[in-house]
Amino acid sequence: MPDKKPVTIIGAGWAGLAAGIKLSKLGFPVTLIESARQIGGRARSIPFNQSTVDNGQHLMIGAYKSILDILNELGIDENEVLTREKMILDIHSLKGNDIRLKAPKLPAPLHLLVALITAKGFNVHDRLSAMRFGTVLFFRQIKLKQDISVEQLLRKYKQTNKLIHSLWEPLCLATLNTPLDTASAEIFLRVLQNAFLKHQQDADLLIPRQDLGKLFPEPAMDFIEKNHGQIKLGQRVTQLKIEAGQIKGYSIGDEDFNCENIILAIAPQSLPSLLDGHSSLTPIHSAINQFAYEPVTTIYIQYPESVKLKQPMLGLIDSFSQWIFDRRVCGQPGLMAIVISSRGAHMQEDKDRLADIVKEELAQFFPNWPEAIEHLVIREKRATFSSSININRLRPANQTNIKGLWLAGDYTHTGYPATLEGAVRSGLQCAEQIINETYT
Repeated sequence: MPDKKPVTIIGAGWAGLAAGIKLSKLGFPVTLIESARQIGGRARSIPFNQSTVDNGQHLMIGAYKSILDILNELGIDENEVLTREKMILDIHSLKGNDIRLKAPKLPAPLHLLVALITAKGFNVHDRLSAMRFGTVLFFRQIKLKQDISVEQLLRKYKQTNKLIHSLWEPLCLATLNTPLDTASAEIFLRVLQNAFLKHQQDADLLIPRQDLGKLFPEPAMDFIEKNHGQIKLGQRVTQLKIEAGQIKGYSIGDEDFNCENIILAIAPQSLPSLLDGHSSLTPIHSAINQFAYEPVTTIYIQYPESVKLKQPMLGLIDSFSQWIFDRRVCGQPGLMAIVISSRGAHMQEDKDRLADIVKEELAQFFPNWPEAIEHLVIREKRATFSSSININRLRPANQTNIKGLWLAGDYTHTGYPATLEGAVRSGLQCAEQIINETYT
C-alpha cells in the first residue's frame, strides 16, 4: 500500500468534517484547522433562553443521501436524530390564498403528480398547468440550451400566477435562497428531479431533533480524533506556501507548517485572502470574485409551552415570514423558528422591529396564540452564495491546478444549491479524489 501523506483541512464546517471522516477512516493523517472556537461552520449552535438553538433553522429531505450515508458511517441511527415526515406542503396566506399539497404513498413520480392534481387551493386551470409541468419534468423533456431564471422557466411552461406565487416561488426561495427572477433554472430543475423523480421517500422532510452541532459536527470530531486525527480550534491560516506548481505548506501567523495535501474547506468569501499573490490561482480567484451572496434571517420566538403547530413545518406567504418550524420536535416546546430567505424589505428593519412585525403576522395567522415571551433574531447577511443564472459556470472543481491543493464546500461544482447536502457531498468528493490519486 502506498504511503498516505498527511492532509490538512482548513475549515471545520460540514464539508471539511465530511472529508476528514472519509480520509481518517482510511488511515490518512488528518489535521483540521478552524479559525472559530467551535466547529460546524454556519450550522453551529448558539445560546438562547437557557438552551441552545441553531445559527439558522435548517431543513433536510430524504434525497440528501450524502448526509444520511455519513450519519450511518458514524453509527448514528437516523430515527434517533431526525424526524421523518411525509411531504406535506401546507402554505398559509394572509390574503386567503392558502394551499395544501400532500403526497400519497405511491411510487415516484406518481406521488408528485397526484399531489398536484389533488392540491387544495387551486382551480382546474392551476391543476392542469401544474400537471403539464410535472409531466415534462418526469419525462425529462426540459432541455435548456442555456441557463435562464426560474421565473422564465415557469413562464415558458405556462405556470399560472397562483402557482408561481403560492407554490413555486416559496419552493425556490426555500431551496435556492435566491429570488425567482435571478435564480438558476438549471439548479432548480436539479433540486426538483432529485426530490421528486427517483424515490417516493426522497421528498420526505427530515427535521433535526437536536441542535445541528450535536447531530453531525460533534460526532464527526469524535470520529476523526478516534482515528488519530487532530482538530485545532481558534487558529487562522494566513498564507499558503506554493512552489513550482505544488503546495508545500501554510502559515499561521509567523509560524510555518509543511504539508503536501491541503483542502481549503472555507466559505468562498474567505478564499481570496489565501489565493492572493498566487498567479496560478488567478482563474479561481476571478471566478469567486464574481459570486454574489444572499442573506438568511431566522427569528426564534418563545411562546408558552402549550403553543404548537398542527405539523412540524408550515409555509407562510403574503408576509415577511416565509416558513415556521415548531421546535417542539427538538424538545423545546413553545419555541418557533421563523425563516426569511434571501433579500427583501425585511433587511431594512432593525432586529427588534423585525421581530415585532413577525409577531404581528403570527398573531394574524394564529389568532388564538398567547403573547410571545421573548425572541432572538439571527441575520446572516452572506449566508449562502446566490444560486443565480449561470453560477454553475463559475463554480470551481475540487481539484485545483496546484498539485496537492483542493477545494471543498457547497459552492464547488456539485450542481446543488448552497445546502448542507451540497457541503457534505463536496467534502466526500474531494476526499475520494485524494484517495484515488494516492492509489493510482
